[in-house]
Amino acid sequence: MSMPSPQSAASAGNDPIERILVVLRSYAEPLVRSVASRLFKPRNQWPVEELIDRIQDTLKNAPVLDRRLKDLPVAARHTLAIFGLSRCHRWRIGHLLSILATLGHTDGLAPILNLLECALLYPDPLPNGGSIKDFESRLGLNGITQAYVSIHPFVASRSKFDEIDIDAPQSDDTLGPPARQGDGLEWLLRLGIIRQQLDGDPIRLTQSQSLFKRDMTRLQNDESLQAPFIDSNDPVPDLGLLALSLARSSGLLQLGDQELHVGPFPAVWNESLSAVLKQLASSISRIEDWDPCLGGLPESDPEALLPSVSFLILFLLSRLPAERWSTSQLLAEWIVTRHPSWPSKVKNAAAQAETWVQHFLFGLAYPLQLIEVRNIGDELQLRLSPLGRNLYAGGPEPAAAPEFRQTLMVQPNNEIIAFRQGLNPKLIQSLTRFAKWKSLSSACMLELQAEQVYRGLESGFSLKDIIQLLSQHGMKPMPPVVQDALQRWANKRDRITVYGGAVLIEFTSAAELDAAFSRGLVEIKLTDRIGLVTSESSIDYKNFRLIGNRDYENRPQQCVTFDDDGVSFTVDVAQADLLLEAELGRFAETLDSPTVGFRRYRLTTRSLQAADASGYRLSDLEQWAIDRSGKPLSAAAKLLMRKTTSQTAQIEAMHVVSVISEEVADGIWQWPTTRELLQARLGPVHFAVAADQIAALQTALAVVQIELRS
Repeated sequence: MSMPSPQSAASAGNDPIERILVVLRSYAEPLVRSVASRLFKPRNQWPVEELIDRIQDTLKNAPVLDRRLKDLPVAARHTLAIFGLSRCHRWRIGHLLSILATLGHTDGLAPILNLLECALLYPDPLPNGGSIKDFESRLGLNGITQAYVSIHPFVASRSKFDEIDIDAPQSDDTLGPPARQGDGLEWLLRLGIIRQQLDGDPIRLTQSQSLFKRDMTRLQNDESLQAPFIDSNDPVPDLGLLALSLARSSGLLQLGDQELHVGPFPAVWNESLSAVLKQLASSISRIEDWDPCLGGLPESDPEALLPSVSFLILFLLSRLPAERWSTSQLLAEWIVTRHPSWPSKVKNAAAQAETWVQHFLFGLAYPLQLIEVRNIGDELQLRLSPLGRNLYAGGPEPAAAPEFRQTLMVQPNNEIIAFRQGLNPKLIQSLTRFAKWKSLSSACMLELQAEQVYRGLESGFSLKDIIQLLSQHGMKPMPPVVQDALQRWANKRDRITVYGGAVLIEFTSAAELDAAFSRGLVEIKLTDRIGLVTSESSIDYKNFRLIGNRDYENRPQQCVTFDDDGVSFTVDVAQADLLLEAELGRFAETLDSPTVGFRRYRLTTRSLQAADASGYRLSDLEQWAIDRSGKPLSAAAKLLMRKTTSQTAQIEAMHVVSVISEEVADGIWQWPTTRELLQARLGPVHFAVAADQIAALQTALAVVQIELRS
């Protein structure tokens, strides 16, 4: 799976108004004068800077804008309406062209060029900050369909889609049961889990902006992210990867130094649930690396169907009268016969269409409260919800759901049960900062852990804030043992000392460190062999025999060699660094070493359980093994650290049958007559057979001239 590559507009920030100002200042003077003359018709030869100021003022002038929009060709007005209806102020041209073609406009790039020339749309600045002399050259720099165009938010708000005459597909008008809709929390909760996964362990991207296998695997294997939605059985593929894309497109993640980092929660998370859902809905058009049928795509696709088709589906539903319904089948039939890219992008285009539409509707639209559904017999009907009609059909703001303040139950074992009916965006973001999400259901489970509480304190929470929040939203008083644990963790954090610069000295034995400490040569003992001196100028080097130093900005040295047992290993002291000592103290036990210059360690169930309790994960140990030994972690070590429920292994009496070749074994394993008599295949030429099946197997093999004997 690939994440979208950073665009040049990133340098202008995420604010569309700031981005427009940056690109206007990159226009060559003749281009500035040309677009200004189309937008507001200046009467004098004003300086370029004054023209740019007048352009910005005009883009916020409703009467002038409305006159300009009225004079535009229909296709150009509909292009602007895509921005307004989607509430997305930056679109890839390829997606805009797909939508326009589906709506019957065959003018190609002409509407977009028209709007660029009228200063109603803007391209991205050039990557090197160069001057833009004409629009066709700028858009064609990396391929026209891959280029982006942006709009001023006020211009988007003045555009309308009402004039498009489309006969939206609808079901027969039948009385039925009341409509139902999602609670709107599914994606907010999963975005909280994504933040916690990346907090302290960012996702690295390859040069092509794709995910490394390790990061893809941890997203795909996260049971909470992959869990189906509580009120939908539709098997949406790769929910973890979709959550990552939604987190990035909605601003929860930031890209820097080829890594995706956790950023602050967007300010909208402090507002109402509907406000957050509107922001997430506007992010759908920026997801180009996930497909409702295929799941995660290997790379960002400028011709991905999701941005254009999702917009068209929601637009079609907005054309229905408020009391009418449609179905995923009707919507799919409409899309598959009109969308220009559908036949080339979807295998078995007609057969897969309804599945594609269903996975979008119940993977994104329904969890975001954009649609509501009802069952009429075996038919599932759908239409825009009150929130959907407010977004796409100009309906009123939906009524706020009733608030249930007491929704948390703090358990003595540090677990928190959070009942969904009382959750809201502000509470979800607060819990995400200091409590670990464990499972999502009608009653979600969180856990207070030392590491996550530390992160909450680092993010600005105080111990008082955490206790107050849990008490205000708690259904029962907080158990004293939990409050004591929070107090203990907060006290440990308060005792952390940060040194702006220090020197670490490693001694060959604990006795040597003790001697140096007693003489005042070392100020602090960090471990039994490592001491700290706060200032290098205070070190009298004549008291030390130095055998080497290391640059800790370099990659970790490979200095560990594992034994054949997979859990015992040797450290080459000459190649090791001081950080290794602290690493090993978390998950390994020391062994006696008979060789000078080498140290022996072993991974045990006790040491690995202690590591797990401190927040050290299996993925961390796997990465450590690769960094320090150059080889993957052994199966034995993974066995000791595995976290599953107790399992039972059975002892069974059986016979082992060995045949002459692997080809014969393949035939016996495939042939139905013998296959049903075999209990298991143990190897290329060996089978396990139950004692009471030996006679029958002997008879069956005799038919093909194979004698079975002991």
